[in-house]
Amino acid sequence: MEYLKVFLLYPLYDYDKGKVNLLKSILPFFIILHHLTNYPGLEILKWIGVPVMGIFFAMSGYGVVVSYLKNENYIKGFLYRDLPKLFIPYFIALFLFIVYRHFEGIDQISLLKNGGGAYFISNLFSFVPTSWFIFVLALHYVFFFIVFRYVKLNVAFKILVVFCLVMVYYFIAPYINLHYGRYSACPGFCVGMLFAAYDNIIKKKLVRWHVIACLAFLLILIELPFGHRLDFFYYPSVVFLTMYVLRPYGMITNSWLVRFLSSISLEMFLIQYLPIWFVTSHIICENTRFSSTLIVVALVFLMDVLLAFIVHQLVKIIKSILFGQRSKKCLVV
Repeated sequence: MEYLKVFLLYPLYDYDKGKVNLLKSILPFFIILHHLTNYPGLEILKWIGVPVMGIFFAMSGYGVVVSYLKNENYIKGFLYRDLPKLFIPYFIALFLFIVYRHFEGIDQISLLKNGGGAYFISNLFSFVPTSWFIFVLALHYVFFFIVFRYVKLNVAFKILVVFCLVMVYYFIAPYINLHYGRYSACPGFCVGMLFAAYDNIIKKKLVRWHVIACLAFLLILIELPFGHRLDFFYYPSVVFLTMYVLRPYGMITNSWLVRFLSSISLEMFLIQYLPIWFVTSHIICENTRFSSTLIVVALVFLMDVLLAFIVHQLVKIIKSILFGQRSKKCLVV
C-alpha cells in the first residue's frame, strides 16, 4: 500500500525536448501505416490519421506558445523565421513529385482542372498529397502571429481568440471541398497552446493520480457515441498527459536514432507518398499476403527515411544560400 501511495502521489515529469523528439520521430511512421491500410493486417489503423494529425498540430501549438512565454520578443519576426521552415521542404517535395509524375506519364495539369474552380484548393494539395498540412499549419501560424503580436490580452484570452479563428477555418473548409481529414484535426493546435500556457500550473498543482484519473476519464469519453467528434481534443490531451507521467529515459529520447529521425520528421511526412507509390506500383503488387505486407512496410519506411534525409540536406543547403549563418538560429526543423 505504501508503494502504491508513493506511486500515485509522485510529482509529474517535464514534457522536455527529449520527449518532443521521441514523438516527432515516431508519428510520421503511423501516418505512413495509415496510408497503407489497403494491405492485409493494416486495416485496423484506418482510424489513426486524424488523431495523429491532431497530435502534430498540438505539438506545433505547444511549441510556439512555450517559445513566446520564454521570451515575448519571439513573436517579432516569427513568420520570417517559421514559414520558410515549412515551405522550403514543401517546394523541394513539390519538385520531386512533379519529376516522378513526369516519368510516370501522368498529366499533371489535369490535377488542377478536375472539378473546376470550386475544387482548386483541394486539387492544389494533390500535387503533394500531404502538403495540406503545410498550408493549414502556416495559416495557424498566421493566426498565432496576428493575435499574439497585436491583441492586448492575457495569454489565455489570446488562445481563445486563436481558437475562434481556427474554428472559422474548421467550418469554412467543407464549403471549399476540403476532405474531413484536412480540417478536423486543426483545433488540436489550440489544445497544445493550452498545455503550454498552463504547463507550470499542471506540474506544480497536480500529481500522478490526477493525471491517471484524467486519462481514464478521457478514454471513457472517447468510447461514447459522440466521442470521435472531439478527437482533436482527446488524443492530443492523452499524449500530453501521458508525457507528464512518463519517466524520461535518456538512453532512448537522447539516442542518435531519435535525434536523427526527429530532425527529418517533417520531410518524412511530406515525401511519404513517393516511396508508397514506388514500392506498391513497381516492386510489390498490392494483392499480397500478410507476410508481403511486412515487406512493403519495411521498404516504404526505409525509402521514406532515405528520401527525407536527402530532402533535409537540400533544405539545409537552400537555407544557407538564402539566409546564411542566420538560418541556423532562425530555421529549426
